[in-house]
Amino acid sequence: MTKQLAGWILAAVMIAVAAGCSSGGSMGPSPTPTASQSFQQELNRELQLWPVLVACLAQHGMIPHKYLDSRWYQHGRVIRNKYWTMWWSSYNGLPVKVNGTEEHLADAARHAAEQGTWPAKLCGPIPSPGAAGS
Repeated sequence: MTKQLAGWILAAVMIAVAAGCSSGGSMGPSPTPTASQSFQQELNRELQLWPVLVACLAQHGMIPHKYLDSRWYQHGRVIRNKYWTMWWSSYNGLPVKVNGTEEHLADAARHAAEQGTWPAKLCGPIPSPGAAGS
């Protein structure tokens, strides 16, 4: 084999290896989520649980009626709109008693998402990830 042919074969092998490494094909186990992906998943879960938790607590009188607004709370359900967003921004620190512990609404939702402290006895089973909010 000539040096030139050996060089071409080596170049072809290197190109094939490089293409295989960068193709994203299944050349091994799928990558684990990065820290930022995990954080985003937790945040998305909290965003999903906020309106469901508020609706449940409101239905059981644990959020005083004076804090509810018919522009975003109707027939026991939270309607996700700009009024809901404005209310949540103002009142996510509202203290509520969940599972015997007083905490802020935002903390209750975060704990439910991260630590599994959803008030199932009061609100029923925790919504599955990806399920409609409320």
